[in-house]
Amino acid sequence: MTWTIINSIMSAILIPTVIYNSYVHKKTQRMINDAELEVKKYLTEVEKSFEKQDKINNEQAKFNEAATTNFIRHEDALRIIVNHIKNAE
Repeated sequence: MTWTIINSIMSAILIPTVIYNSYVHKKTQRMINDAELEVKKYLTEVEKSFEKQDKINNEQAKFNEAATTNFIRHEDALRIIVNHIKNAE
């Protein structure tokens, strides 16, 4: 009789505990999935940002190279002009 009462009480305690554990597990899985999704979105945005920055850096490098090349050309042209002027004197 005593064991029957103890078993009934333990069942009454154990069943809600198992149900709650299942609920908490499902909720935790959802939270983990949501967190993974947010991290993936963040990493995608960071990757896009790096790609944009790489494009900007490439364009800046092209511009700098072109500016340097033009500067060198103008410097060469000015040397030729100065040499012609010196030779004419």
